[in-house]
Amino acid sequence: MLRQGSFLFRPQGSILFRPKGSVPRARRGQTHAPFPTVEEVLRLWEYWLASPDKQSKYARAVGRWLLLYCLNGMNTIDMVKLVWTEKAAVSQKFPQFVFIRSKIDRANKPIGKQLDETSVPIIPQLQQLLDVYASPYSPGELVFPDIFLNAITDEQKSIRVHDFNRRISKNIKDVCESLGIQCVTPQYARNSFISALAHHGVMTAYIDYAVGHATSEVSALLAGYISNVTPAMMQAFNEKIFVVPPIQ
Repeated sequence: MLRQGSFLFRPQGSILFRPKGSVPRARRGQTHAPFPTVEEVLRLWEYWLASPDKQSKYARAVGRWLLLYCLNGMNTIDMVKLVWTEKAAVSQKFPQFVFIRSKIDRANKPIGKQLDETSVPIIPQLQQLLDVYASPYSPGELVFPDIFLNAITDEQKSIRVHDFNRRISKNIKDVCESLGIQCVTPQYARNSFISALAHHGVMTAYIDYAVGHATSEVSALLAGYISNVTPAMMQAFNEKIFVVPPIQ
């Protein structure tokens, strides 16, 4: 949990920065991964949990970034297109989203290869975020309709996605600086998700599957393994992204 006084809020939920020198900073010359580590993700998670107004621009930026992270490091365009299905109902023992990565959907795949659906386990942290930022559960409806709003054309939708990413990057930068961690962007969520699972020793085949990678040689060799991964196993794997791995 965050220590008392680690950061403060104005009435509208905007952050007040800590006094200079009160936050440990990276030492000069110290190297970092080019994306948030699990420890840094946990700092963002604790910030979001402690925020009194989850709809403030800062809490919302952090929440949106955490959504991308929990959604298997999903790209924003895939998050926008996510649709409620019966598999995502809270009544399911292991609720999941299902999607086809847009980059794979657009690719000219060799004859005989089909587009592979990817499942996203709805882990507890993701459910908490959905309770705040997602639309009410309704099969066939967009999970996050507020991102596209009234955009109709591809150009309008592209602009909306660009603005969405820009707002996250701009506002989360202030939060990261106040917490003394490296700044993040929506694009970093994917690498952080992959790194978290890899450092926990999760099979490469599952990681490739989880992020919607085109079939790699490794995944092709381990295709039999993927077919045996149950929803319960997927849930257990993804819950590791909020656990500090034994090896960084």
